[in-house]
Amino acid sequence: MEGEPPAERLTRVDDAAGHAIYYDESAGTYHVWSDGAAYDPVSTALVVGVASVKGMEPDTLESLSTAVDPDALDALFAEWSETRSGPAGAETALQEADSPRCEVTLTYAGCQVTIRPDGEIVIEPRWRRESTD
Repeated sequence: MEGEPPAERLTRVDDAAGHAIYYDESAGTYHVWSDGAAYDPVSTALVVGVASVKGMEPDTLESLSTAVDPDALDALFAEWSETRSGPAGAETALQEADSPRCEVTLTYAGCQVTIRPDGEIVIEPRWRRESTD
């Protein structure tokens, strides 16, 4: 796992396909982390996380490609990971403040999903957002 969940605000609610799913009660959001490894890319963690939040099997969700190109998303996340760790996994002297602070936000399977460079995937179910508006 790339990023570690802050224990003071997140509660572990599920384990789905090897991914721990956490809930932030104050924000009404779910969180899962991806390490971006080739055998378990960020696109897989995203689908597994959304399926868990919705109480569904991943293969019953709409194709991720209806929301984003999964290969492009995985490549972008791999680039972010390389920027943080340097080529071939070598550690760099970059401090957290120096790392890129960009995110990708998309709508997928009735959820707003944000992917952050540290591997955190934030899932906000639409039904939660609509009920608080």
